[in-house]
Amino acid sequence: DPGAKLPEHFHEGTQLATIRTGVLTYNVISGAVTVYRSGSDTPESVKGPAVVKLKKGDTIVEPESLVHYGANIGKQKVVIELAALLHDGAEDVAGSDAFKGFNLSSRRLHRQHQA
Repeated sequence: DPGAKLPEHFHEGTQLATIRTGVLTYNVISGAVTVYRSGSDTPESVKGPAVVKLKKGDTIVEPESLVHYGANIGKQKVVIELAALLHDGAEDVAGSDAFKGFNLSSRRLHRQHQA
């Protein structure tokens, strides 16, 4: 929803997120994220600290332990589709109360380690 802001966080694995509607103000605190802009074949590497505006069709690849947060400072609802490849037992932060106000469509995959 407009005015919604996610808390600063990281993921215990890799996450892909695509903006379906709206504009997400994406804040990289530490680490680097790969941004694929809609209509472009050239990825951007954004290193923190940095702020990036993500628009409809833009996709990001968040590596493990990237510290970041997003905010909807616009007037339109932001809809995010995401997929996460997380370690077994990792917290699914997308399902937490902190993400209220964001419309998230999420798929979770688990990494399995074999010896």
